[in-house]
Parts: sequence; C-alpha cells; structure tokens
Amino acid sequence: MALKQPPEKILRSFGLTMGAVLSLVSGASAYKGVYAFLPIPVLLAVVFIAFALAAPLKLEVVHRPWMRFAEALGAFNAKLILGFVYFTIFTPIRVFFLITGKDPLKRKFEPHLETYWEDHVPSGEAPGRYEKQF
Repeated sequence: MALKQPPEKILRSFGLTMGAVLSLVSGASAYKGVYAFLPIPVLLAVVFIAFALAAPLKLEVVHRPWMRFAEALGAFNAKLILGFVYFTIFTPIRVFFLITGKDPLKRKFEPHLETYWEDHVPSGEAPGRYEKQF
C-alpha cells in the first residue's frame, strides 16, 4: 500500500519546528559553554529552516521515518505511563480496601438479602436544583 504524501503545509510546519528546536538546542549548548558539537545542531537547524521555506516537499524523506519513530515512542510511553499510574494509584487503593475490608461498590454477594436495590433519597423539590446540573 502506497502511503500518501503529507501536504506541503504539514511538511513546512515540520521543517520550521525542527529548525526551531535545533536552534534552541544550539542556543542552550552555547549558553552552557559546550562548543564541541555546536556546529552540528546549528547546521541541521539551518538546513531544516531552508528546506521548510524553499522546498518543503523535500522534507518528506525525513518526515516519514520521524513520524514512525514518534508513533513507536508514543505507544511505548502510553504503556509506561498507564502502568505507572496503575501501580502507584490503583494498587495502593486496592490494598487499602483489602486491609480494611471495605467494599465501596457493594459487590459482595449476600445470600440473606432479597434484593440489592437501594431506595432513592429525594434531594428536594425546589426548581433551582435543575439549574447548573453539572
């Protein structure tokens, strides 16, 4: 399956963004006094900006692999972040409820009950309660 070429506007934006980020990296390196590899990001920034302004369609050669890399990195980060949230937030809550024996969702089977229905407690008949429901 042939992949569609991204529009010129997207490639121009990609080139300008990469040029800006590489310029910031160059500026930060110069500010910190690290001059060993300074010409590399400066040269890359100039090349990206020049291609973005003059011939953005030529940036597709760099854009396509960059987006594949970004997609793979995003998939990895999603799993990493969701795993971190699960183990740092939900696991301690579950352990707390196991230790205290609480069941806030009332999921325990209780054979002596005829029904699990809970009566609704009306909150009042004032018409103002229908305003700003959220």
